[in-house]
Amino acid sequence: MICTPVSLVEPVRKVPVVLRNGLSTHRGAVTGLAPDARLNRALQSDLSPIPLGGGGIALSSALATKLLIRRGEMLAVKVREGRQPVLHLPVTAVAEALRGAPAYMDLTALNRTLREPNRVSGAYLAIDVAKAAEIYAALQDMPTVAGGSLKSAAYATFVKLMNTGAGPIRYVMGALLLSSPLASSQLQRAFVKPGDPVLRGQTVVATMRTAPPGALVLRTCEQAQVAVNAAQAALHVARAEQLVARGTSSNAA
Repeated sequence: MICTPVSLVEPVRKVPVVLRNGLSTHRGAVTGLAPDARLNRALQSDLSPIPLGGGGIALSSALATKLLIRRGEMLAVKVREGRQPVLHLPVTAVAEALRGAPAYMDLTALNRTLREPNRVSGAYLAIDVAKAAEIYAALQDMPTVAGGSLKSAAYATFVKLMNTGAGPIRYVMGALLLSSPLASSQLQRAFVKPGDPVLRGQTVVATMRTAPPGALVLRTCEQAQVAVNAAQAALHVARAEQLVARGTSSNAA
């Protein structure tokens, strides 16, 4: 069996947009994914895939609620790059997304709608960890690659931010996050211990006493956004690693 340094490559495209439905708007991005994506998938909160067919746009339920729109209705999409066209797309799916308030499209359908075939803005790679430094160095030398990140770097950034962020933070990696939202807040009592089962809507995990909120300065907002980005990157990396491990186990069997 021949092993290659890069075992899987998945294209992705993120298009900055303003979504509009009547007077309701949202500034964000549409993410175009390959239909057979494994490393970065559009998932619902129950880990089932969000359907991306039909040539339209799939919205998270939070985003659909903000835009006051339902499945089957038309959504105006103002593209904020290139020719900046205004698209009118059907909402083909509304789903409870695993995280955030994303908007997804099939990558081929997105490029066809924009009349920009084969366009991507990035790619997810599953690589041989023993060749990580070599692969990363090669990518940095490619003029068409603006940048990249390694799993280890994303993880280290996430841990650093969790350890040095504002306010007292307590966390269990990959399981449960308990945090006091303000520096003057206090975690009064924890009712569970590591390893205890937690049932949604039933288990009381802890009680907190929060102080009146103060002014939210720009630096605090920026730190929070960086922490969110790092956490999302670490989550994507962990899922990709799990999928690759499953594929390797299946091939071995």
